Amino acid sequence: METPSIELIKRQFFQMVPIRLFNWGIGDSKELSSFYAKPEVQDEFYEKIINDAIFTKFPCSPNYTLNFFKAYIKILESQQENEISENILEYYLQLMMETKRVSGPPTEACFKTYYLDENCNSWITIKEDQRLISQGTTGLRTWEASLNIAEYFKSHPETIQNKSVLELGSGVGFLGLYCSHAGAKQVIMTDYSEHVLTGLENNIRLNCQQCPNASSSRLSWEDLEESEVANHQFDLVIGTDVTYDAAIIPVLVRVFKHFLVRGSEVILAATIRNQQTFDQLGISTDEEGIKVENLPLCQEGQFFYREEIAQVVILKLSLEASQ
Repeated sequence: METPSIELIKRQFFQMVPIRLFNWGIGDSKELSSFYAKPEVQDEFYEKIINDAIFTKFPCSPNYTLNFFKAYIKILESQQENEISENILEYYLQLMMETKRVSGPPTEACFKTYYLDENCNSWITIKEDQRLISQGTTGLRTWEASLNIAEYFKSHPETIQNKSVLELGSGVGFLGLYCSHAGAKQVIMTDYSEHVLTGLENNIRLNCQQCPNASSSRLSWEDLEESEVANHQFDLVIGTDVTYDAAIIPVLVRVFKHFLVRGSEVILAATIRNQQTFDQLGISTDEEGIKVENLPLCQEGQFFYREEIAQVVILKLSLEASQ
């Protein structure tokens, strides 16, 4: 738990952390409501969240925003010391009138902003879907494994700084853009679906000032030798949640070996949703003479992820000594 602050709230709100998982900071409900109701804290909340230029230009989902403000107003109403700021109350009332309530799972794409430091001075904004599967693909949203491995890279910056990076299965592009922002000298993000690539390219343009050395390329793992990236020399190859289908894992592992032979380091994050599917990764790496090492998971820090969904592992792949 962190000390209550507007920056703590801002980082979670812009990332659209589910309200039930929100961390409002250390303290009991009375202490928290007393802190957030202080007039100067309410003024800071209005300026840094409601009046923020990023929120104005790239808003979160309207229904999520309404649910967040309901929770925030409830905290303010639970104390008697200070009145609710007129600016905040006026915004909330306007939000209630303008937001069309939607029952069931959210369907519209929206913006999420991932702040990269505790003071919210640097960020990546991603347009992504809120559904698990959209238009026949899972590649239109940021998954927990990407946040886990970004947390690892943040704790081990030497892994990516001044490195040329290839990402497999980039999806909406959060991790590749994070690597670019965190000091990689080149990042090429790849995917196969044309629809996913369109969204990825839009997000690269959206973050071009913060991540000027990021680009995208279409890549079929089965046709690697014919791709633009096959003969490139990469320092690091990364992937998250690319081991979701046992049928494609042998092909994927051969892609890993292709780059390992050329001297690349390979690090991936995997969510173990099905043990048999994950076991196929071990079988395929054994067959190709690849050693798999578990890297330590970092505690949730800069990013917020739902650890209860499934087990996430971070793996480093290397060639066996005899290779």
